[in-house]
This record gives sequence, C-alpha cells and structure tokens, in this order.
Amino acid sequence: MVMNDVSKYKYIGEGLGIMKLFKFLFRVVIALVVILGVVVAYTYATILVPFSANYIDWDNPEPIYEEDRSIYVVRDVLIRELEVNKIDFVSFEELPEFLVDAFVAIEDNRFFDHRGYDPRGILRAAKVNVTSGDLVQGGSTITQQLARNLFLNLEQTAERKLLELCIAMELERRFTKEEIFEMYLNQIYFGSGYYGVERASQGFFDKSVKDLDLGEAAMLAGIIKAPNVYNPKRNIDLAVKHQQVVLSQMKHFGYITDEELAVFKSND
Repeated sequence: MVMNDVSKYKYIGEGLGIMKLFKFLFRVVIALVVILGVVVAYTYATILVPFSANYIDWDNPEPIYEEDRSIYVVRDVLIRELEVNKIDFVSFEELPEFLVDAFVAIEDNRFFDHRGYDPRGILRAAKVNVTSGDLVQGGSTITQQLARNLFLNLEQTAERKLLELCIAMELERRFTKEEIFEMYLNQIYFGSGYYGVERASQGFFDKSVKDLDLGEAAMLAGIIKAPNVYNPKRNIDLAVKHQQVVLSQMKHFGYITDEELAVFKSND
C-alpha cells in the first residue's frame, strides 16, 4: 500500500514537472513572437519615416541598396532599370491566364490569398535552414521577390530579409494583386540577358507573350528558379525536365486537367 502511494506521488510529481516545462516553453515562444513583432514593426517604420536610411519615397522611389540603379514609374507601377535592361512592358490583361497560373503554381501558390508574406512558406524555409545550419532558403512570396528586385539585392542576410518582408507588406497595401504580378513579370530575370516576360518570350520562342501556348508558359515559369540552369538555349533537357515540374504543380493545384498534363508527359 505504501509503495502504491509513493508511485502515485511520483507520477503526480512527474506530471507537474511536465506541466511546468510546457508553461516555460509557452512563455519562451510568446516572448520570441513579441520580440519578432517589435523587430518587424521597427523595420517597417524605417521604410516610412523620412530621413531613415531605409526610407522609401513612393513618389520618387529609389533602391535602398545599389542606389545607382533607377526605378521608373510605368503605367502607375514600378519597374527597375527599364532602359538599361531593355524591358518591353506588357500589361496584366495581355498575359494568358495559364501563364499566370504557371508562375503562381511553381513560385507562390497562395499569392492571391496572402498579404505579401506566407507564414506556411516561412515555416517551411525555417525548417530547411535549421536542418542545414545555414540560410539557404528564403520562403519568399512573389511580392517579397518583387520587393527584393525593386529595392534590395540578393544578399541572404537577416536585415535584408526583414526589409524584404516589410516592403512586401507595403507593396500589398499600395498596389493590387494584378499590379504586383504585372511588376513582377515585367522585370524578373530569365537568363540570356532577358529581363521581363515579353523579352524572354521573344528571345526563347520568337513570339509575343500573348501568343504563348501552355507548354511554353510552363517552361518560362520554370526558368526563373535558376536562369543559368534551366535556360532552354543552354540546356533544353533540364529546361524540359523543370517544365514538367511546373505542369505537375499546375495539375496539383487544379489549373490544368489530367488530360492536359498527359499530353506533355507523353512527349517527354
């Protein structure tokens, strides 16, 4: 009987110890969330407050990093290095629907649902970074990629990632999803010296973006992950292989049917 009582009290004690541990971990998580919130709020303020090093004058925008590179206002949206990169601007309305679907499927499948950042993507990237012990994946949304291309650079630092996040939130506040996507596709790099989807379409397929077919759209969407790797002019086999990945993602998210995917799989 005595042994049973001892065991009971030991069990209760262990239970209380576990509860204390959970309470401690909960407080740590709350503290980290609060600290992160303060850091994000401070960084966000720096892009809004005049005379801050990170201040963005949206009437006359300039890059925060690489200040010598110009940002142009084109049809009420922002395009960086319009003349230097020889960008042929194309409006959102001119883009085939399946082209938009292809980029959303492979780059940011929740683009039309989030407000510039995607917690799921951030958690996924954090897991990869913790596992690797290095900052190897950013979990950036399309809006964050646009923020980086317009105002920042490719450095993988905590400061730049914070700025990327805050600028993305401000872009979402100031522009529509269609305008953000329009800005994104009109200045992203596709390799072979092609900036913007229209020049890439002309350069790779000798046709305007509005005349692309599904397979060509999927190939363009696959290029931007690594323009020097998936460039069809340099390595058509790898370009086609990644095109299949894009098409599979489009099928996964319901943008194309099994029959449409099968057509391309049979030609693989």
